[in-house]
Amino acid sequence: MILSFFIHIPLLSFIAFLIYKKQRSQPLQKFFFPVLSLKLIAGILVGLLYFFYYSEGDTLLYEKDASALSRIFFIDKPEYFNILVNNSFSESSKLLINSYNQPRVIIFIKVISILKIFTLDNYWIDALYLSLFSFLGIWYLSNYLIKKFEISKSAVLFSFFLFPSFVFWTSGVLKEAFVTGSVYLTIYFFLKYIYSKEKINLPFTLLIPILLLFTWKIKYYYLLLLIPVLSTFYLLFLWKKRIYFLDKTTIYIIFFMVTLSALCLTGIAIHPSISLEDLTRDIYQNHIIITKENMRQGIEAYSFESLTTELSSYIKYILPALIVGFFRPFILETHLDLSFLVGLENTLVFILFFTQAISLIKTREKFSNLAIATIIFVIIAAIFTAFIGPNWGTLTRYKTLYISFFILLLTNNNLYFNYLINLYKRITNNSKSIN
Repeated sequence: MILSFFIHIPLLSFIAFLIYKKQRSQPLQKFFFPVLSLKLIAGILVGLLYFFYYSEGDTLLYEKDASALSRIFFIDKPEYFNILVNNSFSESSKLLINSYNQPRVIIFIKVISILKIFTLDNYWIDALYLSLFSFLGIWYLSNYLIKKFEISKSAVLFSFFLFPSFVFWTSGVLKEAFVTGSVYLTIYFFLKYIYSKEKINLPFTLLIPILLLFTWKIKYYYLLLLIPVLSTFYLLFLWKKRIYFLDKTTIYIIFFMVTLSALCLTGIAIHPSISLEDLTRDIYQNHIIITKENMRQGIEAYSFESLTTELSSYIKYILPALIVGFFRPFILETHLDLSFLVGLENTLVFILFFTQAISLIKTREKFSNLAIATIIFVIIAAIFTAFIGPNWGTLTRYKTLYISFFILLLTNNNLYFNYLINLYKRITNNSKSIN
């Protein structure tokens, strides 16, 4: 393990320096090392939290099984590649790898096992590399949003690099870290292609489909929610001059429903859980399982008591699910433990929501295509997430799918947020001048 630190800490530093050299013209360039350091520290803290506070959980499962799988590589290479390519486990391998029969988990285990061969089976170095990958996806997208769409630097910096739960739960050896890096890179190249018409070099042309494939296998509902929004955005981009007689919001809703329907029809053929009937049943079963587990362990959480497999039962819970997805747990629903921090963060979210609503009333600002796309995405994602994770801890992690975009909506052009940022700048400038 010590050898791994001696090899990979200098290597990580060298990679970070190379990336930094290429970011000289980026809007957030001067923040590169501070926010990267914060991300890497978060990756280590995730491990410390699970190892020394929870003593169980996802990252420990990933560590155990990926470590076992990487050892198979050194002992029996044909068996390792048979598992990697054909997903075929011998009886002895099944005894070593507990998650061999969990399709979405084992895909991520395979990814980490490849990393472990490279890092000499060092969990902490694995955490740093996955945090770096997550950071890169977020970094490229955030800088492009500022340059192309003139979004506030402060809003982007706060939403993507400083908002606590997003920074923390998209770091370390977690599926969310890998998927976030993949999804943000995909959005970045999507926007760059349709607006800049720049040629994407061959390595990235090959990388994006691979990342999307892994994302589909690990957390398919990320793409189930994202693809209709991106498709709608692209169709609107192509057709905006031909359907000028309709208002922008109407056009957006029409295109969104068309692309969502097309995606669902395609999904039925390629994934067993994407038909509407199967999807509602899976969400219901997952909801019931987690609710029962919460009751067994005495965990305080939320539940939609009358939820069934019928679509109509979901419709009546849309507003409560939206409130859960955006603002709960409220601070009064928490205790003096880690949940209190989540409640405190949600209080901040509510204040931002309230102040942004006032700002919009005062300025009467019109929404751009990108803003409408983001609003649709975060609303649907918040409702969906509330249904699938009736546990405050699970919910906080699942919210990483959309929370950064939601915070960006609440802070960009928020008069009160901008006032605080300008106040902070004046105070720091005055202190510098005194010194």
